[in-house]
Amino acid sequence: MSSASTLSSSTTRNYKRGHRRSISSGSEIRFTRKKLTHQYKLGCIIIAIFLVLLLFAAAAVYIGFSYFTGEFPGPFIYRGTFKIIDGDVYTNELADPNSKKFKLRSRDYKERLNLLYKRSSIRHGFAGSEILALDGTENKDLVIHFTLNVDPTYTDAVDKRTLENIILNDVRQGNSIIFRDLKIAEDSINIMPNNQITTQSSTISTMMFLESTTEITPPPRECVPVDLPYCSKMNYKMTSYPNIFDHGSVKDVEDNIIPFRELIDAECYNHTFQFICNVLQPYCLKRDTILLPCKSFCRYFMAGCGNRLPDNLKEALNCNNFLEYQGDNCLIEPDCGVQKLQNTQIFTKTANPGDWPWHVALFKENVHICDGTLISPSWVATTSSCFQGQPKAEWIARLGSVRLSMSHPDEIERRIIGLVKSPVEGSSIALIKLDRPIIINENIRPICLPKRDGDMTETSECNTVGWSRETEQLKRIQVRVTSMEKCENISISSMNSVCAEVVYGHESCHEEEFAGSPVMCVNPSTSIWSIVGITNWRMACSKGEMIRPRMYDKISSNINWIHETLNAEN
Repeated sequence: MSSASTLSSSTTRNYKRGHRRSISSGSEIRFTRKKLTHQYKLGCIIIAIFLVLLLFAAAAVYIGFSYFTGEFPGPFIYRGTFKIIDGDVYTNELADPNSKKFKLRSRDYKERLNLLYKRSSIRHGFAGSEILALDGTENKDLVIHFTLNVDPTYTDAVDKRTLENIILNDVRQGNSIIFRDLKIAEDSINIMPNNQITTQSSTISTMMFLESTTEITPPPRECVPVDLPYCSKMNYKMTSYPNIFDHGSVKDVEDNIIPFRELIDAECYNHTFQFICNVLQPYCLKRDTILLPCKSFCRYFMAGCGNRLPDNLKEALNCNNFLEYQGDNCLIEPDCGVQKLQNTQIFTKTANPGDWPWHVALFKENVHICDGTLISPSWVATTSSCFQGQPKAEWIARLGSVRLSMSHPDEIERRIIGLVKSPVEGSSIALIKLDRPIIINENIRPICLPKRDGDMTETSECNTVGWSRETEQLKRIQVRVTSMEKCENISISSMNSVCAEVVYGHESCHEEEFAGSPVMCVNPSTSIWSIVGITNWRMACSKGEMIRPRMYDKISSNINWIHETLNAEN
């Protein structure tokens, strides 16, 4: 028993000691370290010295490039022109950089120039060319405007003479490879650094400014015949100089006609030709009196062509410099109030695209709620009653629509981003702003605003529009002014209201007039339509097909506020 106890104790004691040794630091294990020889130490020192020197060298290079060397010159840009007098001609389509002809022709001349200079003495530094514009005289000479990029790092000094001689040498060769099918006028080749062009322009501008500041009193205007052939088809025959671009004679106009012809050829607005000729050759009514386009005419032009204007023309064509229409003080825009066919007698009751190009359908959360009328490229006239409650709802304006259940290729939509209510007492008219201007075409264009006394009368030929209950088709409703007593039983009237009724003795009850719908009257001598009123509630069918009076808020009572709102945008 004692022996067993002794064995058990011994076994346990030995197990515990063995376990402690297994987790000990291992004091019985010995490591040996080989001492470095002198050769190893010397090698390490040499490597360390080399790394330190390399670090100092890198720091020196960085400091040298950062503080003691100038910037590397970038590619030099040269601008040039030459005229082709045989083998190619200019057409109006080439004035539009987005046209297919321009893209094909400019690519051809770009490849010719690239090939020419890549085979020349500056081929190592030549960095490519670009075609800026193509202009000239219709069906005659073609002028090429281009740029050349030259990197001085890879070639010797280059000047304008060197670049011009490269083209001249090729042109003078009888067996020219690059321009073998073209004849270039040698005296038209002109290339110069881009910075010199800028400097020249600045110098000329400064001289013009100094000359203008020394003028004390401009000479009196004289009416002279319209002598610019490009504008000879205008409906007036007399003009006066200087125009708003300070052109003092027809020669000055002809010398600067290219950018204006490019705007007309771009077809960015239906009546660009009329607007451009109105400002280049303003209508001279009498001595010291010229008629320029109205401010609204300018706004329509800028909505379509403003992004194409060169910077040097934008200041002169600032719409704030033009007059507001007052009857005969300026030339009104021909676009507003013009129907597609311009003949109200052949319009059917059911609307076709372009019959009422200013009509707008207003949708809230994709549901047709109200209507409106386009009065400028960015603004729609309607009624504020449409927008009562739910101010955060998303509204969409649909233009060019004549059937709600079907779409048309010219139909467009714009988000509504602003609302301005009329300050006139008793008026519910409101103006809503579109998120971006519309592009005017024959199916979408504004209606004209009336004169300040342009109210609806008994002899006025007027219409409103409504939507068919069965087909959701836009339909015409002829109306006429009637006594205010007929409307007093259905709504509260004021001096800013006008009461109307359908022309015929009863209503067919096939169409509904939505809130915000306009009443429009046409000028019988010009076929131009103007908006004279806006309804502020939805006109449903009356019982028994009785004659139902309609009350509208007058536009003429709000005309000053409307003009102020439109002008504030500019």
